[in-house]
Amino acid sequence: MKSTLHSFLNLSCLLVVMTAGRAAETSAPETNPVWTGGEDGIAIYTIPGLLVTKSGVVIAYAEARDRRGDGGKVDIVLKRSLDGGRIWERSQGIERAQGIENYVLATLVQDRVSGRVFFLTALRDEGLADRTTTNHYRFSDDEGLTWSAPQDITRLLYAADAKIQTDLRAGRAPKEFAGDDPELFGRQLIFFGPGRSIQLSAQHPKFPNRIVVPLFYIKDRIITPRAKRGYGNAVLVSDDGGRSWFVPGTVPIGDYGSSEISIVELADGRILMNARCAPPESSHMAVAGRTVSFSSDGGTTWTRPQPDMSGIPPYIETSSGLLRVSHPANDLKRTSRILFSFPHSVPPADRAGLRSLSQVRANGTILLSYDDGRSWPVRRLLVPGSFGYSNMDQLPDNAVLIVYENATGTVVNATRFTLDWLTQTDTP
Repeated sequence: MKSTLHSFLNLSCLLVVMTAGRAAETSAPETNPVWTGGEDGIAIYTIPGLLVTKSGVVIAYAEARDRRGDGGKVDIVLKRSLDGGRIWERSQGIERAQGIENYVLATLVQDRVSGRVFFLTALRDEGLADRTTTNHYRFSDDEGLTWSAPQDITRLLYAADAKIQTDLRAGRAPKEFAGDDPELFGRQLIFFGPGRSIQLSAQHPKFPNRIVVPLFYIKDRIITPRAKRGYGNAVLVSDDGGRSWFVPGTVPIGDYGSSEISIVELADGRILMNARCAPPESSHMAVAGRTVSFSSDGGTTWTRPQPDMSGIPPYIETSSGLLRVSHPANDLKRTSRILFSFPHSVPPADRAGLRSLSQVRANGTILLSYDDGRSWPVRRLLVPGSFGYSNMDQLPDNAVLIVYENATGTVVNATRFTLDWLTQTDTP
C-alpha cells in the first residue's frame, strides 16, 4: 500500500512539474519570421505594421525597398496569418511602384461595426526631393484577401493644412498656434502613421466608433536645419465606418519638431499623440525624447506638443509602437493597460559623431503603463540585439503580437508575448 501511494505521489509530482514546464514554455515569447531580405527578389523589408481583425486574422505589411535608406523604389507588401502570427501566407503586392516612386508609411484599421478593413498609404513620385504626395486608401471586405481600387483623398488632406495656414496669416488661429510660422503650413508632403490607426471605443462619450488615422506632415523633406522642415501632425477621421473622411483639426508645430506618431485613446476619452521628436538643430537622426499632444474633442483641437515626461528614456529617433490592451470600462479588474515598444540602446558615437543603425536601434523593450501613459512602472527586454521600427496589436487570446524590423531591413519578425510574461504577476 505504501509503495502504491509512493508511486502515485511521485507520478503526481512529475505531472505537476511537466505541467508547470509547459505553462512556462507557453508563456515565453515566441518569434517567427515574416519577411527575410532576398525573399521574392526584394532586398529590404522595413517599416512594418499589423492589424489583428475581429476574427483573429493577422494582416502584416511592410515597405519592400530596392535598397537601404529612403528615396529608392518602394513597394508595399502584405502577408496574412491565420494562426496568430506563426505561419504566414505568401506576400501580396498591394502597391507597386514605377521607377523611383516611393509608396511609404502605410497603416491599417478595421471598422468594428462592418468588419471592413482600410489600408492607407502615400506616394512620392520623385523620391526624397518631392514636396508633394498623393494619398489614397483601399478597403477589403474579406480580411485582406482582396482589395478595392484606390480612393484618392489627397485634396482633402491638403485643404486641412491650407486652412490653418490661412487662419495663421489672418490672425484667427487658436492660441495654441501662437508663435508658429504660417510659412511652415500649407504642407503637401503628407504620410500616414507609421503608428497604428485606432477606432475610438463604442462607449466613447462624444465620438463612439470614430476611426482615427494618424497623419504626419512635412513642408520640405531635405531642407536643413530641421526646424525649417515644418514637421507636424494631424488625424484623419471617419464617423460612418469609412464611407466619408475628414481632417477635424491640425496639431500646432510648436518648438520640438514632432514627426512620426502613434496614437491611443485614454480612459477619459481623450486622444494621446506620442511622437518621434525631431530636434530642430539637427540634420540627421539624433538621440531624442518624445513629444506628446492631447485632444479632448476627437482630434479637432490639440495641445501644443511638449516633451514627454513620463519616463520613456531618450533613444535614437525611431517610430515606436503604442497599444491599449485593456480599458477600465471593460476590464474585469477595471485596470487600464497601455504598452509602448522601442529600441532601448544608445551606444557611444564614434569620433565623427556617427552611430551604426544596427547598434543604436537595438534591444527591443516593452513598457507598460497603468495610468494612461503618465508613468511606465513595468519595463522588460523582449528582443536583445537589432530592433528598429515596431507595431503591436492584441490577439483574441489577449496575447500581444509585435512586428519589428531588425534595423538593417534584412528581417521582419513577429513575436508573440503575454502580459503574464511581461509582468509576471500582472498587478499594478
